[in-house]
Amino acid sequence: MKPSADPYERPVRFRFATALYGLYYGIAASVLLDLEDEAAVAVPLMTSGLWLMGPVINPRKYEGVTFNTLRLVNTGRFLGLLYGGSLGLALGGDEDNAEDVILASSSLMSIGLGEAAFAIQKDRNFSAGQIDLMRHYSFLSGWTALALTVALSDQDERTVGASVLAGGVSGLFIGHGIGTRYDYTRGDVDAIGSLSTISAGLGFAAVYERLDETEDSDLLILIPAVASIAGSVAALRSVQGAYLTDRQGTTINLATSGAALVGLGISLLLETESPLVFIGLTSALAFIMHQKLFYQYKWQNINSSPRGRRSYKKPFQASLQLKPENYFMGTRMAQSSLFETLPSSRFNFPIATLRFTF
Repeated sequence: MKPSADPYERPVRFRFATALYGLYYGIAASVLLDLEDEAAVAVPLMTSGLWLMGPVINPRKYEGVTFNTLRLVNTGRFLGLLYGGSLGLALGGDEDNAEDVILASSSLMSIGLGEAAFAIQKDRNFSAGQIDLMRHYSFLSGWTALALTVALSDQDERTVGASVLAGGVSGLFIGHGIGTRYDYTRGDVDAIGSLSTISAGLGFAAVYERLDETEDSDLLILIPAVASIAGSVAALRSVQGAYLTDRQGTTINLATSGAALVGLGISLLLETESPLVFIGLTSALAFIMHQKLFYQYKWQNINSSPRGRRSYKKPFQASLQLKPENYFMGTRMAQSSLFETLPSSRFNFPIATLRFTF
């Protein structure tokens, strides 16, 4: 049975996340206001409770809310924490009050992006796949911007904060653009995200041994960054037509994480001290498990779903059908007195049929 779109029938995840965000905003307020003793504990509890009471305080605002609405709101809140923290780092740098600036900007931007996401989703109605794509590419672009900053040996706090902020925001637009061109499901994006992470791990394994062997070791950070982008792009192409369900995407991620833990355990049993073995083995086993499950689910969906079959372009097929009886029948008819007045070409029936299907 398809789950209801009413978020209040399965509220545990969103209730927990909402309470945590409210708690964070209260902690930030307590630190910024220098509250002590009972007040320092009371304010976070009160803000957490107020955020949970949102549907009661403003019921009209929550009319028509779906799972995707709350999912985008929580995505906006989380990205707001990252963007606000990056902005605070860019503004505060290494100043004495940098921590306060980061706390204030992260809280304000988290609240602002959460409210903006609420309004945008009620107007635009993004799918779960589009929401997850925007979040994925925001992380990917932010990480790439950080790697580029480190590679350029410009590790000033202000520069790092500004680059991560710029990369994360640009990733939102990249994910939105990709999501409008193809109907990726939430399960598809789960597979895309996990393959991107595995590719980054393989990239780290490839460059680890050379980190201490070259003077330009900072440039090597670009290899795992490029690998994660390549993994994401390859996954974008391969998932088209798969239409992975939420359960399939979650299963892929869980099994992939499990394979990585198995690889980590094997590395410990080998009693090796090389981080290369830890990174390489865990990433390799995760990659094998990911690809095995992904293609299993992909072909399963393509073969069972008209939606998958329409979107998957099969290669052309050829079939040959032999009909030797046509030769004997044509020969007999040509020799029969009943058909003496007809030309012999009328009795040339095809003895083989070759068909091509595209």
